[in-house]
Amino acid sequence: EDAQAGDLLTNQFAARETGDSFTLSPEVSLNIEVDQFNFTKRARPILTDDFVPGGGIEYIISITNTGSSVLQSVIVSDPLPIDLLEDIRISDGGVLTGAEVTWDSSNPALESIAPGQTVTLSIRAQINAQARVGQELLNQAFMRLSAGDPSSPLYQSDDPETPVIGDPTRLLISSGAALNF
Repeated sequence: EDAQAGDLLTNQFAARETGDSFTLSPEVSLNIEVDQFNFTKRARPILTDDFVPGGGIEYIISITNTGSSVLQSVIVSDPLPIDLLEDIRISDGGVLTGAEVTWDSSNPALESIAPGQTVTLSIRAQINAQARVGQELLNQAFMRLSAGDPSSPLYQSDDPETPVIGDPTRLLISSGAALNF
């Protein structure tokens, strides 16, 4: 049977030399803790009903701790389709380097995320006026726990608008009037 979060595993072993009786070791117990969270990224148009060339877009990244332990030293990175976006504005101390936005634990909200807590980060930008109608933009953010530990797993954001888990956020450029934000 597989161990689940919250399970207590206990183990003990016996050893003996030839001809001697078994000697039992002290019991050793381990609580199984697994980081549990929802990591989503959604897109919404700004001042219009659709994503249009020259129009505004807001990406909203949410991390909700659904587990029983604190998430520590969270790093979120988001490689943007920089050739299709301009006038990029980043919330909560995120830094744009090249085409990637990064938030790290220098932001107190990402230093530790308590059970039940949600942290929201956002990016606002203008869709390039030269974007083609019918063009699809795919974008996905990434998260790592335990900043500074490159061996910690890299998690992908999920687009909560689709039933597929771990899929990138998708939006379709449509025709329409753009209003600047």
